[in-house]
Amino acid sequence: MQVGVIHAYPNEELLVSLSGYVVHLFVPEKDAGAMADQFSKYHHVTVHAVYFEESNETINKITEIAKKHQITCFLPLYEGGIIMSSLVSLALKLPFYSLSSAVTSRNKYYLKLLMQSAFLATPESVPVFPYTPYQDVRSVLGERIVLKVVDSMNSQAVIVVDCEKEYQQYLHQVFHYLNHESPESAVDRNRFCYGRDHVKVIAQEFCDGVEVNLDVLVRAGQVTLLGIFEKARTKGPFFPESMSFYPSTLTNEQQNQITETAKKAVQVMQISNGVAHIEIRYKEGKPKLLDMGLRPGGAFTIKAIKELYSVDLVAEIAKLMTGEGEPAMITEPGDLAVLYGGIIFPQSGQISGIEGFDKLVIADLKELRVLVKEGSRIVAPPFSAQPHLCYYYLQGDDPKRLYKEHCLIQQQIKFQIE
Repeated sequence: MQVGVIHAYPNEELLVSLSGYVVHLFVPEKDAGAMADQFSKYHHVTVHAVYFEESNETINKITEIAKKHQITCFLPLYEGGIIMSSLVSLALKLPFYSLSSAVTSRNKYYLKLLMQSAFLATPESVPVFPYTPYQDVRSVLGERIVLKVVDSMNSQAVIVVDCEKEYQQYLHQVFHYLNHESPESAVDRNRFCYGRDHVKVIAQEFCDGVEVNLDVLVRAGQVTLLGIFEKARTKGPFFPESMSFYPSTLTNEQQNQITETAKKAVQVMQISNGVAHIEIRYKEGKPKLLDMGLRPGGAFTIKAIKELYSVDLVAEIAKLMTGEGEPAMITEPGDLAVLYGGIIFPQSGQISGIEGFDKLVIADLKELRVLVKEGSRIVAPPFSAQPHLCYYYLQGDDPKRLYKEHCLIQQQIKFQIE
């Protein structure tokens, strides 16, 4: 069976999960040659180069390729490709999320308006333009203000500000970034799908409570939660992912609140088959929906779910979208604990030295991915599409031990930036 995947940076794990299908990867033109070489050992994979934007030209090209190869469905695996996948599926009458759901999932302001109409709590939000006065925003949201690009991914271009000077500085930077006038935008693998709407930036109230992320699998309207992962406590100014862990420290009441919030969000978004990655943060004892992407979680989320629940989420998405194959039997995690995290760049520049990986001895370390090397040019938050030196995955039976090992990794790995 032939399936399509629109993805700016697919990995080999994804292709292994889809080994039972003929996979057509639609990737950015500038990276297509390198990806074709990288994935040449996978004989079930064909790489197609397309210009990554939601233009008629791109949609028509993908549609013609899909017709030629009799692609039966597109898989929602990359957030930046959700709208393109929906448009192509609509043209070919293939199963996928509705265009309205796809667009809403990619725009945090539309998501807020939709959820608000269904009385589901989200952070108070207002649109922001280059000329929006700071005092107007502060009068609505209070002293601590979160500013973000409405269609950002992975906490990219998200910052909290505490004064007018910081507010004005961010607006100057972010609109230069969105207009391709900053150095960061030139090397940004996600930049193509940002700033597509009239409202490009929003301000939100700062939620100072615990933050969680969770993936849900939806089969014929039935929602299955696949883990509530608690995130590292962060007060800003930036919000790159440094740690997520299971089990969380939440009370049973909080977990029930999160479960009900997730189920209602799926219902409001009118998702009958598929997957959603949901982020929730507490304020004053109440959960508020921050984000809802119609794709699985990133980094090691898929691996964690597979270890905890015996579910290959990518394979399950393929079954749902193709309508073929028996659903996996979902097991309970028992006493298993996982923690996955990453080391974040404190500043932009060039990596001049890295040390500590060769001496790293961590009992529960199951996987380590070093993402850069000496000589690499890197971009730090908030505008980095990839703000990490490395990712790591820990798994064991003692959550406290995993946290100590996480801290040890953060302390032991040293690197220099010039």
